Amino acid sequence: GQKALSRKKLGSQNRYKQKDILAKRHGKLNNIKKDAKNKFVSKLKDRKLIAVQDEQLSKWHRDRQFKGKVQHDIMGVIISDLKELSQTVIIDKFEPTTKKCFVCNEVADITLKDRVFKCQNCGFSMDRDVKSAIYILLKAIEILNNKQVSSGRRNIMPVEYESSVFSRSAVSKTRTLKQEAADFWKRFQKESEKPPNF
Repeated sequence: GQKALSRKKLGSQNRYKQKDILAKRHGKLNNIKKDAKNKFVSKLKDRKLIAVQDEQLSKWHRDRQFKGKVQHDIMGVIISDLKELSQTVIIDKFEPTTKKCFVCNEVADITLKDRVFKCQNCGFSMDRDVKSAIYILLKAIEILNNKQVSSGRRNIMPVEYESSVFSRSAVSKTRTLKQEAADFWKRFQKESEKPPNF
């Protein structure tokens, strides 16, 4: 596409034709991205809680390792659309969601090559992406609980978030992230022991 355009003579009819072809391709690609973004966001609108970390995507674009991977993705527009929803809780971009253990709150020293999180303090081990997602969710629940307590309203419970893993009958009025993580991990292990329901 772009190489073919560069080979065309400036001001020629073939160059204008190639420009039109490229414009149509880019327009089609943008429509596909927009459609995927709208479908993804619309599926999340019915959820009671959406937890998102505010990523520094501008730095990703300047990084040689990620530049080619994130330059044409739709992560930025998805996050900006999710921020407009009332049930979305934004986690600070400097929160160490990947490195911090949600069981003992120890910050581990891991690199991008380490795909499994292993806490040297308590021995907790889990896939780093799954662990990070759980941490973001628990942090969002903690933020909501702090807001509820400060305003004198009842706590938000991590219940019925599209999975029985998060369900629980009652929760105390003041709970830390460590307590939420411990309870979640017990429920997660119980659910993992159940046979799959096909």
